[in-house]
Amino acid sequence: MKLFSKLSVLLTTLLLLGCQTPKSVDVPPVTIAFDHNNINQEYKMNVTIEDPRTYSVVMNYYLENPDAPYPFHNQEKTVNDMGELVDISGFKVLNDGEKGVSAKYLVKIYDRKKKEYIANELIDYPKIAAVYMGDYANLISVFLNKGKYTVYVTYLKGSPKLNSLITELEVSRAHHGK
Repeated sequence: MKLFSKLSVLLTTLLLLGCQTPKSVDVPPVTIAFDHNNINQEYKMNVTIEDPRTYSVVMNYYLENPDAPYPFHNQEKTVNDMGELVDISGFKVLNDGEKGVSAKYLVKIYDRKKKEYIANELIDYPKIAAVYMGDYANLISVFLNKGKYTVYVTYLKGSPKLNSLITELEVSRAHHGK
């Protein structure tokens, strides 16, 4: 009898776990491939916010070979045609000493319920930070209420050296501090 009771509890638990609805594919974090070969290309992501908080639109830049021993921030620096200090990946050293991506993006966030844009920003030379397999740039951070949104990112211009990078566009919870 004890064995039957234990099996019954185990089976009930497994059945209940199996009945849970899976997370929707458009609930952050959501990522799509991004190609820097396509200037003026608009990328579109539908996202559903279930947990109101600040979310970020992030560009992730990866090496051709993610297992390569040197991330972008350690690469040799050169001077480009405009006299700007850049490294060989197409990133440049900004006036404040930090590195930025030699690119310009237009980022818009559309609230599908209100039928209006809640963000519309031109991002030029976004600052980057190193991560395990490359670098990332936080393009914009916005507080989003529960609801459905469409995120548009248009690549307006940039260094041709970005074309060889593996890049992903991501919408995820904003990361704050250390």
